[in-house]
Amino acid sequence: MLGTEVRFPQQVHEADFARAARIIALDETEHRPLLVHRFPHWVDHVEFWLVPDVPRAPVTHALATMDTQVHSLIRSISDSTSLL
Repeated sequence: MLGTEVRFPQQVHEADFARAARIIALDETEHRPLLVHRFPHWVDHVEFWLVPDVPRAPVTHALATMDTQVHSLIRSISDSTSLL
């Protein structure tokens, strides 16, 4: 059955930031302090989408916000590649 496997969160490493074309974090309240502590020189390169984790927001709200942000990201990438 599709979608039944659980993937636990993975720890980010310096190399992950270095090879990323874009860095997106969902919950700024949770992730900014961790970034400041572990990877302070990368904080200014992170785009925060302001999607609160459960239980601070319902899952439906988080998914809808992520959907909107992903569509916006796709549009911005499409717009920037059409200029080439």
